[in-house]
Amino acid sequence: MNRFMVSAPRAAFAFAAATLALAAISAVAQTPAPAPVVRVEKSISLGEAFPENPAAAGYVFRARQIELPPGARTEMINHAGRPAITYVTRGAVREHRVGAAPIAHAVGAATFDRGVVQHFWENAGSEPATLLIVETVPVGTP
Repeated sequence: MNRFMVSAPRAAFAFAAATLALAAISAVAQTPAPAPVVRVEKSISLGEAFPENPAAAGYVFRARQIELPPGARTEMINHAGRPAITYVTRGAVREHRVGAAPIAHAVGAATFDRGVVQHFWENAGSEPATLLIVETVPVGTP
């Protein structure tokens, strides 16, 4: 047997080991990130609350909580026509705004988002995080 030849048992073992390693890497790469849990705590129709103001029709003022388990992130949010105040009530998060470097926020941090702001929130830490968001949105906005 020359130095480049491998016995059949060794070749089978090497093949099995490589297959298991690739399967493990593939399983880790395909593990989905945990999903955020979104709850609307309170919602008020601005059209009903202020019938004398026709501009209020079609809008809702609401408070939502978003719980972000470690590794979770929200979808991309566009604040055109939907101003919001976001308050970090638990944990730490990173805010990713389009065209800007990520911003770290800890408990007690608050942001005011309006107009051209497009962003998403991410929990890159090892502990759960919670955001309280108070916003004005068109009726039917998820």
